[in-house]
Amino acid sequence: MQHHFMRGTTPFLIRTLLPEDAQNLGIFFDELDEATRHRFGPHPLNRDFAIELCSRTLDTAFRFIIHDKQADKIAGYMILEKNVPDYELDRYKNNGVFIPQNECMAFAPCMHPTYQNGGIAGTSMPFVLDFVRSQGIHYLILLGGTQDTNVVAQKFYQKFGFIKYGGYQTEVFNHDMMLSL
Repeated sequence: MQHHFMRGTTPFLIRTLLPEDAQNLGIFFDELDEATRHRFGPHPLNRDFAIELCSRTLDTAFRFIIHDKQADKIAGYMILEKNVPDYELDRYKNNGVFIPQNECMAFAPCMHPTYQNGGIAGTSMPFVLDFVRSQGIHYLILLGGTQDTNVVAQKFYQKFGFIKYGGYQTEVFNHDMMLSL
C-alpha cells in the first residue's frame, strides 16, 4: 500500500516499511533529536532495532514510512498497532469510553526533526485514516497518548477530529486522545 504526494515542490511517498529499509530506518532513528526521542516511546530508536523491525515476518502492527524522494531519506515513520494493549483501552474505560479491541488501532507517528512542522504529517493523515477505515476500524487512539507539553501535537490531532479523554501521569501528564471513524 502506498501513496504519492507533493509538499511544495518536494515529492513524497508514504508506503509500508520493507526489509530493505533497515539501513535508512537506522539512519532515521540515529538522527532523531532528544525532544523527539522523549515524545516517541513505543520501542527503541536505534539501528539494531531498525534491523529487527525490518526483518520481522510476523508483526501485530502495520508500519509505514514517509520517504522524501528528492533527498532519498526517511522523513517519517508510523505505527498502526492492531493489538492495542489492554492497559491503553482500560484508561479510556476508566473515563467512561468503551472501545472494542477488534474495532480499534493505536497510532504512533514520528517525524524526523528536519521535517517537523512542515505540513508533511498533515498531508499524510488522509492516507492513514483511509487505510485505518479500510481495515474495518472505528476508533483510532494515540499509543501512549500525547504529552501535555506537546501542545503542537495536541492541536494537530484535534484538527483531524481527535478528542481528549483524560490521561495519565508519568514524568509528565499524557493526554489520551481518540478519533471515532
